Amino acid sequence: MSCYYHQDWVHDVGSSDEKILWAFYFDEEGLVRDSELERDIESLLLADENTIHLKLIEYQSMGRFWKSPQEAREWLKDLYLYVRSKNS
Repeated sequence: MSCYYHQDWVHDVGSSDEKILWAFYFDEEGLVRDSELERDIESLLLADENTIHLKLIEYQSMGRFWKSPQEAREWLKDLYLYVRSKNS
């Protein structure tokens, strides 16, 4: 999924709303579900905030930044809830 967070993702999806980008990911990949992504996020959410922040920075592809470890955890939690809703 990090491939979708490149520098111009806002232009590609026509919005800065990340939920639109997440929907774009599911549509473009032809996914009805992404259980692997859900499991990966769920596993990462068990880590401490600094670990989460560092891992997200590692995969951010220059298109998404988090100001703090707390913001990174909240973002990941939102993504998890979104993916989980798609997988239901």
